[in-house]
Amino acid sequence: KIHATSSMALLSAANQLMVDELYEEAIEAYGACLDAGESGSAAAAYSGRCAAYLKANKSTAALQDASSALEVDPECEPALYRKGVACFGLDEYESALASFRKGSSLASGSVAERRKYGMWIRKCEAEIDDEEEEELVAPPA
Repeated sequence: KIHATSSMALLSAANQLMVDELYEEAIEAYGACLDAGESGSAAAAYSGRCAAYLKANKSTAALQDASSALEVDPECEPALYRKGVACFGLDEYESALASFRKGSSLASGSVAERRKYGMWIRKCEAEIDDEEEEELVAPPA
């Protein structure tokens, strides 16, 4: 159980760095947790590092970690939400919308959760509508 304890301790330390808004340090701490190799905390570590990457404005790295978290646990709701945010930041609105819809279906159902997902789903739909209108106005040459 030493591995599990050390991995969970690393995860806890990384989460505290996020609370303290020390995002680069959190990225390193989540990486150390992943290096510890305890599979039970892998989805949480990838998802947490994804959040740190998002705060550090590193959308591509965030998307990679969200995808890794979802490979470990396809129903990791925080990873779905963060994947949506990362995709939106990369102008991948269809992918963002799909992630937000799936995450919304897994969310707790609280008013705050419904509002959070609802806002992002509306933003994605608006961007997709804008892209479709632009394609109609200016067809490719």
